[in-house]
Amino acid sequence: MTADPDPRPDRPKDRQRFVPLSLLFTALALLVVASATPANNCEPGFGFDGGQCVPCEPGRFSNGGADACLLCPVGTSSGAQASSCDQCAPGTANPIAGGQCTACTPGTFASEEGSGSCNNCPVGTSSGAQATSCDACPAGTENPVAGGTCTACGFGEYAPNPGTASCLGCPAGTQVAPSRTECNLCEPGTANPFARGLCAPCEPGTFAPDAGSGICTLCPVGSESRDDRIACIQCPIGEANPVAGGVCESCPQGEFTAETGTAECNKCPVGTTSNARATACEDCEPGTFNPSAGGACLDCRPGSFASDSGAADCAACPLNTFAEAFGSVACDNCPPETLTRQPGASACLSFDLFDNGFEFP
Repeated sequence: MTADPDPRPDRPKDRQRFVPLSLLFTALALLVVASATPANNCEPGFGFDGGQCVPCEPGRFSNGGADACLLCPVGTSSGAQASSCDQCAPGTANPIAGGQCTACTPGTFASEEGSGSCNNCPVGTSSGAQATSCDACPAGTENPVAGGTCTACGFGEYAPNPGTASCLGCPAGTQVAPSRTECNLCEPGTANPFARGLCAPCEPGTFAPDAGSGICTLCPVGSESRDDRIACIQCPIGEANPVAGGVCESCPQGEFTAETGTAECNKCPVGTTSNARATACEDCEPGTFNPSAGGACLDCRPGSFASDSGAADCAACPLNTFAEAFGSVACDNCPPETLTRQPGASACLSFDLFDNGFEFP
């Protein structure tokens, strides 16, 4: 007798086993998620962000398999979608992680690859942009500040050698050369009393005979400086200078000098005056007089005369004579039927006017 494999007589013999549909849908969803999520499997240069692989930005990198792009360290940088970082080239630097390499500014330098910062050039040196080393400041320039630039020496200053931190001042008696690399001695006839000053021509009445003079010397009395201010010359005849450092001037009317190098003019005696060049005295001409030493000859007034030269005073016309004009050398007799009331008349009075008491000057 054959045994029934199913002890439950009420189960239908043709019923088959099955999996619930809810379990099938859950398994399918898990399969889809697993296939869409490449965990730790982004290509180099990509990082996982927001549920997908995205290109790395400049300054970041990924060498593959990373969850996110990483920052490039200081001294390095990268372009977009980079799998590694490159060191900053000499002359550039990057002080910030994730930043970019930038050129060193003038006055700074970076001599090696991978610099995180540019170094200041020391005093007396400088550099251009993106420099890998510093150059000494040329002669005639200076740089007193680390990281600064070389500039031309200032007014009255010089730098004889390259690499100067601070320019030197030219001493008195010199002035700076156009090159700013040396000081030149003041030329004869010029002087400079100040450090960092300029040579200037000596003033009239002073002189500088040698090169490198700090001050101009006063010419002594009786002399003045030459036009080139290198030496003094004596005052010529007819001129004088009573002051040291002064100039020679022509003697005034009535005074003279007969020799060179005179400090003061001499006064002409009464009855004389100086000639046109003031080199000697001459007698006053007839009709003129000079009553004081050092004066000028004056014309005799009407009613007076000077018949001889060298008169100190004019004589009054005698009674019944007259001199009508200035500068008379003689008096004229009164015409007939005229006369003068007193000596020194400039005109004669007729008898009629005289009898009537007319006062004629």
